[in-house]
Amino acid sequence: MKRQSGIAYSLAGLGALYINKGEYDSALVYLMKAYMNDSIRNDIYNLNSVANDIGIIYANKKDYSKALYYYHKALDIANATGERISIADLNGNVGMCYFRMENYPEAEKYVQQALIIIHEIKNLEGEKTWNKLLSAIYVKTGKWKEAYESYKNYSIAKDSMQSTENTKKMVSAEMKFEYDKKRAIEDANEQKKNAIAEAEKRKQKIITWSVAGGLFLLLIFSAFILRSLRITKQQKKIIELKNAETEFQKTKLEEKQKEILDSITYAQRIQHATLASDRLLGSYLKEYFILYKPKDIVSGDFYWAACRNNRFYLAVCDSTGHGVPGAFMSLLNISFLYEAITEKNITEPNEVFNHARKRLIENISQDGSQDGMDGILLSLPVPLSAGKGNKIQTDDAGKVLLSYSAAYNAPVVVRNGTVTELNTDKMPVGASPRENDPFGLHTVEVQKGDMLYAFSDGFSDQFGGTQGKKFKYKQVLQKLLELSGLPVEKQKQELEKSFEDWKGSMEQVDDLLVVGIRIT
Repeated sequence: MKRQSGIAYSLAGLGALYINKGEYDSALVYLMKAYMNDSIRNDIYNLNSVANDIGIIYANKKDYSKALYYYHKALDIANATGERISIADLNGNVGMCYFRMENYPEAEKYVQQALIIIHEIKNLEGEKTWNKLLSAIYVKTGKWKEAYESYKNYSIAKDSMQSTENTKKMVSAEMKFEYDKKRAIEDANEQKKNAIAEAEKRKQKIITWSVAGGLFLLLIFSAFILRSLRITKQQKKIIELKNAETEFQKTKLEEKQKEILDSITYAQRIQHATLASDRLLGSYLKEYFILYKPKDIVSGDFYWAACRNNRFYLAVCDSTGHGVPGAFMSLLNISFLYEAITEKNITEPNEVFNHARKRLIENISQDGSQDGMDGILLSLPVPLSAGKGNKIQTDDAGKVLLSYSAAYNAPVVVRNGTVTELNTDKMPVGASPRENDPFGLHTVEVQKGDMLYAFSDGFSDQFGGTQGKKFKYKQVLQKLLELSGLPVEKQKQELEKSFEDWKGSMEQVDDLLVVGIRIT
């Protein structure tokens, strides 16, 4: 750790040296390395100085946005450590940047903050520098009285420094006299030594000229080598500068990606709040399961439920797209289903789909897009006591009448070892060539012990297996048949295991949604 600390301080020193020489690109290479080293070690004191120097470079290169970025980094550290002179100078540097950017209100704010601290610690250099800048800001904004006062404060600080400087010069002159006196004695002794040395030099010249010929050839060869090294060094500097810039852009990109991910995660919470809750479903259904696996953080597939007019409605739908676009579509589709059932008091599932399709076309299909959803809307009669401890159940004959409407996706009933795929309309809820055809209303008697399934195409479209092929729709039906006799929670576990085993190491291609209900 000590070795890394020494390297960081050396890099910062080299960067400062190049700043003084005006070689800003070279300075930036060393300072960026020091900045990354200090950041890793969390050396906040050296990091403060390095960030300030980087800000100075970008300010001199007139890249004020980057200069402000690093000045603020340094200012945050200075505020944390309480170094008041550093806080004052950094506020002044930020103010200077805003002044050059012609953002005079911000420039005035930061320079005034610098001067408050400078007054308290009685720093004449700071008084002179930042009062002069503040006067220039007031001139630019037409505040002539304030400009005069600031310039007067600048002059007072300057005169005070000049008085101090004159005192220093008098002391320096006295010291110089004593030094010159001592040096004269030393020079006399030196001249005596030089006379002796001159004789020795003549002797050495003979030897020197003998070696000079060989050295001349060596110098020519060395010059060639140095020229090659210089070119290589310049190329290395260019590469290092580009790498430093790439690292800076990478850091900014990572920050932006985190902001986006946080926003999507919050959107996930909003979407989950719109899905049918276990509490609502459990109030009406005795035995059921929901297998829900979005491809991304948010999903285009959704399941939604409502109870209205003594009917329990359950929608199992697949919106256009997945991820964020699919999630937006799911919220829109849910809102139109809610509008149809709870606000418009539409009772038949097919008319609910007709209404949702009409609203989708009016709102998002005017430009020719065909976004919407495929799905199933189930409707079951609700006993007067349902939702208060009793569930939806069959009548005395062991039957219950199911009403539904289906867009592309079909409900499936498994009874006594037989799979029955119910009817569906081959058109989506949304704009399509058949958008003027009404959705059909289907009714079917289901019996006690039947398994009723509704699902999207996420399972059948998943690539996997030993040959990387799709799972296929028929294979989904076969799997449902195999599992239908198991308890519903066990069915869910086995379906999920089958999906993961089939997918293996391959990427999930779409959102997955399977809903199973046992008729009781």
